[in-house]
Amino acid sequence: MHLHSDPTLWRITLEYLAACGSEGRSTVAEVLRRVPVDIELPSQKQKEKERPNGLLSPANSSSSDLGVNGETADPEKEAWTKWEERVLKIINVCTDYGLQDVLLSVCKVSLEEFAIVLNMLRVHNFTTC
Repeated sequence: MHLHSDPTLWRITLEYLAACGSEGRSTVAEVLRRVPVDIELPSQKQKEKERPNGLLSPANSSSSDLGVNGETADPEKEAWTKWEERVLKIINVCTDYGLQDVLLSVCKVSLEEFAIVLNMLRVHNFTTC
């Protein structure tokens, strides 16, 4: 197993490659292109735990389900926030390394993923109404 085999270690991989001279820096762009930008929405099982009003039922909720101020956390909102944070980190790294072509590629892939998920949600909402 090597550093490239785990997609969650992409930032550490980039730092290592950047320290390896010109050969390592040329690999940075390829690593950035392979960082996953998929949106991990909550599973249907999580949604089944919810009551009709959208709140978690007391039997199924735990302290980890609570957000700020003891409010029930919204798993779908958290998934979108994590996705946004990941994409922004990738964009910042592309900017830091001066990789404009990779930046455009990452933005394109991110927007495509965003459009696919929104379309799935729209279709799902129309079919369940």
